[in-house]
Amino acid sequence: MQKVRAARLFRRYALAVAGSDDGVWDWDFEANQAFESVRARELQGLPRTPEVQPLDELLASLRVHPDDLAGRAEALRAHLCGEAPAYACEYRVLHPDGQYRWIRVRAMSVRDADGRACRMAGSVADIDARKRAEDALRESEQRFALAVAGANDGILDLDIVGDRMYVSERALGIVGLDPATPVRTRADWEALLLPRLHPDDAPRLVKALNHHPSQAGGGGTGELAHVGEYRIRHADGRYRWTRLRGMVVEDEAGQPLRWAGSISDIDDAKQAEAALRLSEERYELAVAGSSEGLWD
Repeated sequence: MQKVRAARLFRRYALAVAGSDDGVWDWDFEANQAFESVRARELQGLPRTPEVQPLDELLASLRVHPDDLAGRAEALRAHLCGEAPAYACEYRVLHPDGQYRWIRVRAMSVRDADGRACRMAGSVADIDARKRAEDALRESEQRFALAVAGANDGILDLDIVGDRMYVSERALGIVGLDPATPVRTRADWEALLLPRLHPDDAPRLVKALNHHPSQAGGGGTGELAHVGEYRIRHADGRYRWTRLRGMVVEDEAGQPLRWAGSISDIDDAKQAEAALRLSEERYELAVAGSSEGLWD
């Protein structure tokens, strides 16, 4: 009866191992034997067989990325010495096609009466897709950060659903705010900005925002894109011209998800336009008041 139960248990274990997406392994330190399931060997870039081989032979065949060797060794040492309750590590292994792939290894050891690890068993999982996605996201965020730092315009990005707004340092500087000013929500941003708008410009911006599709519920009647020029009062009391551009991103149902755009300092250009207009007006008045004819 015990043999039958043992056989059934073994079959269940074999089926579980065969049907798992993870690989399983079992190292016997005293016997110097290592069992690695077919899936475990596949994930580690090893030949499918043999499943059982001398432990030192197995360890010598693993081709861990040079940059990950130290971290893997330290995690293993910490667990075997009893400093860590479990062995857990993520690292890259070289496959026969010449590519390194990320795996996650977890295990626990069995200890003898003296507390020495005599056996260790665990699993190995394929995390290559996740790690590559994380790397791609990190690179994308770095590129965005460099683009923002090098841009002459300020960047605005509002997560409408989460009500979280990002305002770059350059954007804060353009509107005359301390770059360290904490801005978290749309209400925070409007509370800082709207009171400092020129009285002739504030109603236009408020109307544009109130009729913009980014309003809660998506009931706005405005366009997805908005461009406007507004004067903002700085600490010295002087109003400076800015240009605000933005666009709403909607989901498939037409509900607003995000509003992103930029703010530009156009005060010098506006001052030049005003000076040119004044000069032309003076010239026209001079011509109108002159009794002489002019030619060019």
